[in-house]
Amino acid sequence: MWGFTYYCEGKAYVRLRDRTLGPYENVAYGSPFFSEDGRRWAVAYAESGQWYVLVNGEAFGPYEGAWTVSFSPGGRHWWARYPYNGRWYLILNGKKFGPFRKYYHVSGSFFEDGPVFYAYRDGKVVRISVNHNSTL
Repeated sequence: MWGFTYYCEGKAYVRLRDRTLGPYENVAYGSPFFSEDGRRWAVAYAESGQWYVLVNGEAFGPYEGAWTVSFSPGGRHWWARYPYNGRWYLILNGKKFGPFRKYYHVSGSFFEDGPVFYAYRDGKVVRISVNHNSTL
């Protein structure tokens, strides 16, 4: 799978192999994003001031923002992050977590059962995973 983003007459478009997506108000830098095996793809885009994440044709959102979309090894899970009003948010498989004062993505945090993230909320480190959201 391959793709690229281009702009025409003030609108953003994404070309995925033999099809074109859009027009959109804006598209996140680096779109489209692909899983390691190339079977899954994602585009983060803006419409009417709101952001959405399109994963293999399924739209998630709206959100206040959406940055780089990443896939877990094997492509089963996806995530995106974004800042909004001085706080950080995390979108994991379409579910929004936050707000957080600080955001950490721990290196090597992708496990067979999904990604694990850590963020700082209300003076505590919070562990976020596909299966649960618990405070350490």
